[in-house]
Amino acid sequence: MNHYGNQSIKLINIALICMLPLLTACEGEEKSNCSVGDLVEHLCINVAIEQAVSGGGSSGGTSTSGNDANGTPLVINEYSEYEPNSSLNNANPMPFPVTDAATNAGIRVVAVVHDTDDVSDFFVITPNRSGTYELSIRTGNAPFTATAESVYLMVYDQSQTTIDSTPVGVDELLQLNVHLNAGLAYYVEVHGYETYSIHYAYTLTIAEAD
Repeated sequence: MNHYGNQSIKLINIALICMLPLLTACEGEEKSNCSVGDLVEHLCINVAIEQAVSGGGSSGGTSTSGNDANGTPLVINEYSEYEPNSSLNNANPMPFPVTDAATNAGIRVVAVVHDTDDVSDFFVITPNRSGTYELSIRTGNAPFTATAESVYLMVYDQSQTTIDSTPVGVDELLQLNVHLNAGLAYYVEVHGYETYSIHYAYTLTIAEAD
């Protein structure tokens, strides 16, 4: 089986596993109060399965562990983007690692945008826990958060409404701190609207900040 077939199976398995806690919680409830449709809506599994079956989704998926800036244990799932992911409809799904209460979870993705034919990258995430998440972009091997006026970072909620973004056309830090709710889908866009046809290689990190 090829790489994309394996990735599809992994994503479908993740979706099914994510349903188990809610299905268990529904034991003893009347069917009218606990439908499969409700579970799918809350977990946004339909998005992950659609992307997996259609061949979408980020490649990679290795995990690294360490500590964040505050010394809290942190586990990061690492990915490389998978094209096409230039719209909300084909956003790459990126699962968070499952961690205990004392360990923060994060995602890191390596990708490229340029304003000629790949102006935007979209990613869809579903936090395992509610809380504040820090989103930041670094370029190349730089150990610090990037500043750029030609690229901006944007976060949308499950109804695809913008909830936060970095300034457009202003040379400021490409970093956001956003409250996200567990079990809901959020979309992250990296938009290279004025890169002058230069490939803007970046690393996007999304991690719990509480």
